Amino acid sequence: MNHNIEEIAIRYGFKYHELVGIGWASKETDGLDKFAQAIIKECATIAASVPAPYSGKHYESDCHAWDNACTEASNRIRKHFGI
Repeated sequence: MNHNIEEIAIRYGFKYHELVGIGWASKETDGLDKFAQAIIKECATIAASVPAPYSGKHYESDCHAWDNACTEASNRIRKHFGI
């Protein structure tokens, strides 16, 4: 499992199931929902903060357009999942 996902899973009360050897378990019934929301928020935050790959003559206007596109992507991710 990806370390970032594992870290979020632990933060929301999930623990590795030693007996089975795979999978995660939580005693809280709402743990999965909170875990999923945390993953989605993390993705949306990353989408909003991708640095612009531009340089040169139109750097400022290109970066502004890039920033707007990243913000829009983040907003759409959150809206799609109702967060």
